[in-house]
Amino acid sequence: MMLDLPRLVLAAAILGIASYHDIRTREIPDYLWAVCGVSGALLYLLDWQDVDLFVAFSMASGGLLSLLAWKVFPMGEADVLAILAISVAYPVAFDGIMVPAVVFFGGLLLEHMAALFYNLRYNVEDLARGRLFPGISGPWHARIAAFYSVHARRPHERFTFCAERVVDGRRTISLRTPSPDSEYETRQGVLVTWAMPAFPFMLAALAAGVVVAYLSSPAP
Repeated sequence: MMLDLPRLVLAAAILGIASYHDIRTREIPDYLWAVCGVSGALLYLLDWQDVDLFVAFSMASGGLLSLLAWKVFPMGEADVLAILAISVAYPVAFDGIMVPAVVFFGGLLLEHMAALFYNLRYNVEDLARGRLFPGISGPWHARIAAFYSVHARRPHERFTFCAERVVDGRRTISLRTPSPDSEYETRQGVLVTWAMPAFPFMLAALAAGVVVAYLSSPAP
């Protein structure tokens, strides 16, 4: 495609700016997605002859993935709008990679891997100090699951969701996925899940997908 590079730069720049805001405040300006979508549409007006069935299918898949993210996964509005915008701006890389699917599933995979190691880091530290989940009641299988998915909140953590509840006067583990609209937890020592910044992982997934697409594309 003639305008592949401008589309890649547009998608990477938008995800890069979103990543910056996501890390700092977990709030993404809505205008980013309008800029991304409108700019992507204009690029296709300049390069309309390259819109084939595969490109259209990738765009449509982005819309379906956005609906899936909204209805099934606990994703916020910005995540959904990002997938839609990327679907318009950069649906296909090197005629072989469906970019919206790579950004969606690759970002989810990287995000969950990071969350796993993040929780393990603190829980191994607490286990070594003999203070893993103090005062928490619950069956052993819930504790095993919690070891990989929650941790006790540290004073420096700003963006966390509560992962415990009180039942009959006892603190118990709650492994329910929090809503993106939930309030951040501020109490120290409470079991929490980290509100991961999703966009850096989307950006990493985009970069990995483009590299794979480039390396696997036939030589001209």
